[in-house]
Amino acid sequence: MRKSNTYVTILKAPLIYVIFFLFISITTNGQITKSFAQKIAQYDELGSFSCGLAQVRKGSKFGFIDKAGNEIVPCTFDNVGDFHDHMARVRKDFKDGYIDEMGELIIPCKYKQAQDFSEGLAWVNDNGPWRCIDNNGKVVFTLEIMSEFRSNFKDGLSVITPPEGESSIINAKGEVLELSGHSWLGTGISDGLILCADTDEESGDTKYVYLDTMGNVVIDCSPQYGDYHPFHNGLAAVLKYGSEAEGGCKVGYIDKSGKLVIPISLPCSGFDDMPDFPDPFTCQDDMICSTKQVGNYGEENFGFLFGFYDRTGKLVVPHKYNKAQDFSGGLAAVLNEDGKWGYIDKTGKVVIPFKYDAVSYEGFQDGYALVELGDKQGYVDKQGNDTFSMK
Repeated sequence: MRKSNTYVTILKAPLIYVIFFLFISITTNGQITKSFAQKIAQYDELGSFSCGLAQVRKGSKFGFIDKAGNEIVPCTFDNVGDFHDHMARVRKDFKDGYIDEMGELIIPCKYKQAQDFSEGLAWVNDNGPWRCIDNNGKVVFTLEIMSEFRSNFKDGLSVITPPEGESSIINAKGEVLELSGHSWLGTGISDGLILCADTDEESGDTKYVYLDTMGNVVIDCSPQYGDYHPFHNGLAAVLKYGSEAEGGCKVGYIDKSGKLVIPISLPCSGFDDMPDFPDPFTCQDDMICSTKQVGNYGEENFGFLFGFYDRTGKLVVPHKYNKAQDFSGGLAAVLNEDGKWGYIDKTGKVVIPFKYDAVSYEGFQDGYALVELGDKQGYVDKQGNDTFSMK
């Protein structure tokens, strides 16, 4: 299963897309149908939906289907990316280009390397310096510094990581953002803010600040509560580490004024042992996924259980699941003690039974979630209808 990120959508030819998605909405009504299940049975691999389309593989070739199961983009490409900004990266004959949601090749397959679009921009390379293009293929600027990694644009900024040395942040004009002497922590840009830390060379004390996308200090984190994390949906986690006798690691949350709105009292142990967990400590869909240690290290019953708090710090779902994912579209995937995945709503009610062997970390996208039963992939909708039971 492919992991994708969410980017700001910039509409291109709005009327066409409105008609297209209105048609999809009317024909599917957000529910899995027998016809849909039968149509997707021909594919060897499925992907999560994005912008109303999901990537599929037939043999060695990739294409896209819509929510009715129709093959909108034929399986003729060697590789594809997910749709972002109504554009998807495609590869043919070792060259990358871009198609729109109708399958039209908008930017020819001519680049040696290319990245997904985000905020109307994409990074491309053709045996030279990396360039930034718009969704018409026009070069916006050429990157003047060496780079090993270039993040997709978010809040008008991109993180540039060189082969050696410290990373830089550039804007959509290719200009390097000045951080006014603050030390960037490399955590990216989130909610329009950049987390920095200033360490006093004599005392060793660290002071955290958040900068806006112009490099101005907007939150001076004084007093210091603990280790700060990036903002997500208006809240940023603050971690404080303690001994087992003190209850271990605890987390609280500040708002964009720097005020501690959720006391540092929520349990958060165990995320370091779960490298595949996406964005720990973040507030997603107004819910915060939390872990609680059970037993002591080395003991037979040692482990971690998952639960959820709401954005006010109220425990809504007790810590009783072996694993959990962030909420998306009002539902979250949770793993029970029998090793099966199901979905709960924001009250903790199980709305989709525990039956799946694997679920996509992308959660519900466009009303469908990608799941696995045995060695087979399929989709489930929010009503619990899945493609496995309708073939």
